[in-house]
Amino acid sequence: MQAISSKHCCDCRYRENAKKVSQLMADQPSTPADRIRFWVDYVVRHGGASHFHSAGARRLNWFQYWCLDVGLSLVVAAVLLVFIGSRILRLTVSVVGFGLMKAFGADSDCTVQ
Repeated sequence: MQAISSKHCCDCRYRENAKKVSQLMADQPSTPADRIRFWVDYVVRHGGASHFHSAGARRLNWFQYWCLDVGLSLVVAAVLLVFIGSRILRLTVSVVGFGLMKAFGADSDCTVQ
């Protein structure tokens, strides 16, 4: 990795391509401050620019607008995963625990008095 980095640092073609790409990205008709000024003025002139709002978003139910249907689905999936995981863990612990009891000679008929 170090050899690749040092190769690129010394390569004139890489440096010139990087400068070319930088100039292409910087070549814009206006500055960011001019663009923000234009769009703020535009919204003020047109009273909020409601024509930019999505028509589909206006027709959504409130629970769809706030993505509650998706959130509820994710919560249900998470609860199911936790429930199934806990059941698998319990089963594994009981099987392993029973195997250890048999391996070490613990008698299941023994009672503590």
